[in-house]
Amino acid sequence: MRGYFQFVIRHRIPALVIIALISGAGVWSLQNGKISSSLGKLFLADSPAYDHYLSRVEEFGSDEQLIIAFEEEDVLGADSLRRLLLATEAIRKAAGVARVMSLLDNEMVFAKSTKGGIEARIEELSGSREKTEAARATLLGDRFTGGILLSEDSRHGAVLITTLADGTNDMEDSISWVEGIHAVFLRQGYREENLHRAGGIAIVSEMMKQTHFNLERLFPIVCLLLILTVYVLFRKLWPALVSTSIAIVAVIWTMGIAVWLDPEVSIMLAAIPAVILIISFSDVIHLCSAYLLELGKTSDKTEAILRSAEDVGKACIYTSITTFVGFLTLAVVPTPIFRKLGILLGLGVGIALLLAMTLFPILLSFLRPENTSRGGIASVSQGLLDRFLSLTQRISLSVPWLIIVFFAGLLGLSIFGISKITVENDIALRLGENNPVRRDTAYFTEHFAGTNVLDLYLQSEKDGGLLEPKAFEAIVELEKKLVNELAEVDSAASFATILTEFYRRLPGNEDLPVNRFTINLGVREFERRDPEGLAFLLNSNRQRMRVFVRLNVAGLRETHQAGEKVARLAAEQLKGLPVKAEPTGMAYLIGGWLDRIILAQKKGVGISFLVISLLMIIAFRSLRAGLWSMIPNALPLLVLGGYVGLAWEFTDSDTFMIAMLAIGMGVDDTIHFLTRYRLELARHADVTTALSNTYHYAGRGIVITTLILTIGFCPFIFCQYFSLRILGTLLPLVLIVALLADLLLLPALVRLRLLRF
Repeated sequence: MRGYFQFVIRHRIPALVIIALISGAGVWSLQNGKISSSLGKLFLADSPAYDHYLSRVEEFGSDEQLIIAFEEEDVLGADSLRRLLLATEAIRKAAGVARVMSLLDNEMVFAKSTKGGIEARIEELSGSREKTEAARATLLGDRFTGGILLSEDSRHGAVLITTLADGTNDMEDSISWVEGIHAVFLRQGYREENLHRAGGIAIVSEMMKQTHFNLERLFPIVCLLLILTVYVLFRKLWPALVSTSIAIVAVIWTMGIAVWLDPEVSIMLAAIPAVILIISFSDVIHLCSAYLLELGKTSDKTEAILRSAEDVGKACIYTSITTFVGFLTLAVVPTPIFRKLGILLGLGVGIALLLAMTLFPILLSFLRPENTSRGGIASVSQGLLDRFLSLTQRISLSVPWLIIVFFAGLLGLSIFGISKITVENDIALRLGENNPVRRDTAYFTEHFAGTNVLDLYLQSEKDGGLLEPKAFEAIVELEKKLVNELAEVDSAASFATILTEFYRRLPGNEDLPVNRFTINLGVREFERRDPEGLAFLLNSNRQRMRVFVRLNVAGLRETHQAGEKVARLAAEQLKGLPVKAEPTGMAYLIGGWLDRIILAQKKGVGISFLVISLLMIIAFRSLRAGLWSMIPNALPLLVLGGYVGLAWEFTDSDTFMIAMLAIGMGVDDTIHFLTRYRLELARHADVTTALSNTYHYAGRGIVITTLILTIGFCPFIFCQYFSLRILGTLLPLVLIVALLADLLLLPALVRLRLLRF
């Protein structure tokens, strides 16, 4: 590394020009990026099932819905109905809207063919209590309205807005679209406190807001905190400026490449800038700390720079490699988002290392000697740091067996906690407890049949096959069985149900036989009245039909399991008929991938651990040392699992992502400690002296970088989105445990000759 530092200092001007040009290209690339809100692209883009789902969406329309619920004294009151009419008419004209459903679309009560239209019918209902109650009974008894668009007490109504298949996939569009729909209701006199949002689009839109917060506010906050931390520690401005400059360039390069490869940046990738920023600071601070220590020994600035490369350069390379491996194993998870996250984080680590090893010596070479003449960190920080290192050294070396017993007890408690982990997969729960959309989703579940809809597609082998009387009656019977036999199903409805119930409610036609003539007559009448509505339920050649199955489960895995039950019951009911049933829907498909995702994440942790173990063996040229050195690095992961199991009511699959990130970052301290220990052991051939010098030289950098990493991730605590918030809660926990394991357990193992070279 000394030779490389000499080379870049000698060619610093050309190097700076090249870095500036690449950075300019990165900034230009970033201008073309946008954040996608598509959950399908996030989790399922490479899945054949997703491609099949998209073909169904193209034929029948999207299943992505925004639900707006509202509270009234009586939803069927004249004023309430008029406001609802004006709101739904305005929404139908809005961009990106494919279909709007409210209780006003119920043909049995608000027939569009009625003289004077819906307005006349509203006036008629308002003048007769008897007619109002009859309408209420009809609406509550309808499968598409009762419990879905109108609550049992008639004090809560809902509007279902379905987006176009190519509608709100951009972050800004998604947020503004939802806010625009919400504003329509406000303009019609609905009070803010009486409006509630639910559905997948509402949840995704809220996730987008948190991403926006991360990009526009969180990143600057993290950057400012890191600058202040470095300045307080060193009481010099240049370490903070140098670290910040290198880190920001690393972020620009990484995200520039990300947008260049794919302009649509998904939600979770928005955390990459802050992560790369923090890791870049860590690399540079190790170099700064070594440089300042060497500067205290020599008055030659250039020589101090070159010596810092000798002291920690090799360790920085090893730590970057292990962090790279830890991040890259995210790519084994079979979803586009994790694969991109792993590749880009790994790329970012490599870029951060390259820039640290290149820009650090170049920028320091421009500083005047007097600005760097005083070596070491600030006196106050130095005193606190020395006392902490002295304490850990004294404890570890004086009572090594006690240290081992303590960590063994912690290990046992962690394993017990891991056995208590409960994995939850309700997307709404990823939002903060006080998030309005999370509260609104709970509100909707309380007053309505729930927000989770499973699409069951029925397909006949021939055109018009679904209109055959036997198939028609079997479909109607299937929907009854779904509700009566499956506890997870609240309601099921299709065109077959609508038509059958329509005939049965006609005066004098209650016993009208369902035959090909009456079915065709109903199809023609429905098509005349609502051609778009028919296309939403039945395809043009009458070969495929859509069945809406409303579920009372919220979790993604539970949705998939319920869908499998629905499919089995449908296959049983339709046995002997040339009709096949296929469950689908975004929640159903993602739920089917969850177990595969979690299994792949567990494998990723195992692969990362094995590869890093191999790298440690190679780095230290010792099988024994490499394997024993991994014990302090396995412990933080187990503590992480134990803490989640004991302290949290539930977690989700993103927690495993933290473990995959942490294993590569946590091992860094071990490498720096043992690399320095080998160097000191070669110089002094005495374990005690070598350990003491290791604490003095490597311990400072280890503590400082852990402090910087912890402070850097802490602002994520304020994110309402769960997947980002755990970066601020769990990663600092892992890093602190890793630090204590490296300063207490690792020296104890060395002291007892269990870990030796």
